Amino acid sequence: MMFLCFLALGVNAQVLKVSGAPSNGEWAENTTWYLIQNKIGGVVSTAAGYCNTEGQLGLHKSTKPENDDANALWCIVGSEANGYKFYNKASGTGKALYASRVLDSGSASFHMEADGDAVNFLFDIANSQKSGYIVIKDHNNQNNYWNKRGQNLAYWNSTGATNDDGSSFMFVDVADYEATIEAALGCIDKAAYVSTETVTPVDGLQNMLYSNAPCTNTQWGDQFEGHWERLFDNDPATIFHSEYGTKTSVDGLGHYIRVDMGEEKTIEAFIFSFRTRNTNCTVNSPTEIVVEGSNDADGDYEEIAVLTGLPTTNSTDYTSGVLTNGKAYRFIRYRVTKTSTNQKDGGGKVFFFISEFGMSEVKVVAECDGAYESALEELEKLGNKVGMGNNVASVLSMPAVQTEIKNAMHALAAKFAPLPVVGKFYNIRSASSHSARLYINTTALVYNAPDKAMCWANDYNKAEGNAVWTVEANGAAKNVHTGLYLSTAEAKESPVTATINAIGGDFVNEKYQYTIGANGMLHAQGVRNAIVGFDCKDDGQNNQDNASAWYIDEVESFGYTLSVSAAEWSTLVLGYNAVVPEGVTCYAVSAVNGSYATLTEVEGILPANTAVLVNAAQGNYTFTYTSEAAEATSMLGGTLYNKNVNHNGATVYVLSNVDGVVGLYPAAANEDGTVYNNANKAYLAGAQDAPYYSFSFDGTTGIEEVENTAAETVIYDLTGRRVQQVNKLGIYIVNGKQMLVK
Repeated sequence: MMFLCFLALGVNAQVLKVSGAPSNGEWAENTTWYLIQNKIGGVVSTAAGYCNTEGQLGLHKSTKPENDDANALWCIVGSEANGYKFYNKASGTGKALYASRVLDSGSASFHMEADGDAVNFLFDIANSQKSGYIVIKDHNNQNNYWNKRGQNLAYWNSTGATNDDGSSFMFVDVADYEATIEAALGCIDKAAYVSTETVTPVDGLQNMLYSNAPCTNTQWGDQFEGHWERLFDNDPATIFHSEYGTKTSVDGLGHYIRVDMGEEKTIEAFIFSFRTRNTNCTVNSPTEIVVEGSNDADGDYEEIAVLTGLPTTNSTDYTSGVLTNGKAYRFIRYRVTKTSTNQKDGGGKVFFFISEFGMSEVKVVAECDGAYESALEELEKLGNKVGMGNNVASVLSMPAVQTEIKNAMHALAAKFAPLPVVGKFYNIRSASSHSARLYINTTALVYNAPDKAMCWANDYNKAEGNAVWTVEANGAAKNVHTGLYLSTAEAKESPVTATINAIGGDFVNEKYQYTIGANGMLHAQGVRNAIVGFDCKDDGQNNQDNASAWYIDEVESFGYTLSVSAAEWSTLVLGYNAVVPEGVTCYAVSAVNGSYATLTEVEGILPANTAVLVNAAQGNYTFTYTSEAAEATSMLGGTLYNKNVNHNGATVYVLSNVDGVVGLYPAAANEDGTVYNNANKAYLAGAQDAPYYSFSFDGTTGIEEVENTAAETVIYDLTGRRVQQVNKLGIYIVNGKQMLVK
């Protein structure tokens, strides 16, 4: 008879089962197999990937081995007095673990050797000061302890090992291992959360219907396209009857009723209902309906559900369950494939009748109401559970199992991660460098390197620069400041669909992670490096916390800070409506006449994409986004990013200060005739040629002369200096009003 021995290591320690010695190439009947993992990472395994090139055991991989991986299974043989040996299932009964080098070496020193009596095979097992862990040392030298030395399993010659994470090991009975993991993940799966389901009747349904086979027989009354009243009059005696006799459907398909949700509208989950006729329902009532969806009325349809078990008794109501295949469609088609008698029209298609028709949209909102806390409570209960054996708590504390639990919690969080809302504004941060934000480097665009324009950097202010994004209804992510679209290939002027998927996160801090696909997966190569399209599968958990994972943070307020020089003039164009700051006056160019540009004040709100001249004292002024709408017309053009503009040979004028006179002067052209214009700056093009354009205000073209002899006349130039007389052209402040001297 084989007796089972236990190695008890004291309070809060593991209880290990000692196996009988192998004999005649066979393992003992009571052999117990363990998975062994270091507290700070590293599974003890003889598999090639876990060992170094010389076959010596490493401690560099924390990946959980499969339950049937013999390379990671160990049994303990021996006694406290004589020392213990460690056998590996894959290595077989003829080999045991051997410490080959100088015992206090920091190098790899363990491998499998032909079983023998040398002291190198013998070890002592003791309680670690780390609760629930044990330490293993050389049987003949009390100071030589197993330790994670770099990437290797080696000895550390120090009694300090008894209180060291690197010398603390977890032994887990494989009989408990998978069962415990399954139970732990089950706890997370069952974590409490509230699912709120709202059901709303589709509004205006009567005007959304179409049939490919409406009955044309006049005995049924107005049974032709556009007359759907009978399906909404709550009278089972009035019906919709599909075509029968010698005719058939117009498209050769089975008879159906189709719902069109309308332009730019879709439905993902819904409930369908109908009522049978008040008589003869055993004849032509539907008994099978195929529900299909498409975003093209005449295109391919995808199956959503097949409805069977439909009523065939008179005046009977039917209501389906929630119908969805996880996709949203504009067109929903109810195609009847069987009726009570399967009578057919002239084209061999089954015809049918019903008396009422209904459809309601279903929206499910999942709330993480205590899900995280609930999961943790269930795991704690599991850890205290004794029915599964003494190793349950030990399994739960293993680093590899903790990683698996963390991944499961990530996945649970992904269920509740909010997706970006159309019209709101966001920063996109890398999960591998938490302060680094995605932005557009507009300089790269000027130098014909659009593939280098999508970048990330740590020092981009979340509310300025080019780091604010919004999501449009078509699924494209647009950069607010430049108007360019997110793409992993290069910055685009036209929309590029960005597929955003939640892959996990942290309930406590509400930091959820996402993958973003736009011509490949958005991937952060490195600080200040260009974003690249990482062509890999969105495999969920494997993308967490790395360069393919992103945080998406809502931005409540953002704006653009404009620097105004001592000349007290600048230009500006923004891609969004912004509040004009205190102390700033914005002017649109409303007309050009001769050598004058007429300026008209834009008050309160600077409208999106409206290029203006800005007048203010020297300093910095922030134009803050507003949802308030405004309109203005300006002859000025502008660029939201550094760009070479082309106006087919027309002179392009930009704001300049020449000899103290501020105006619009011809810009220097490139060799190809284009003109370089800075981001968020305005220019004038397509006007009549002039040496330069001075400013007139609301039709006031200026004054020929300013008399400075009058006591009441006070004159300042644009630098703020008071002058006694006007000696040259320019704009002056005369008694508090701007005047143009020509």
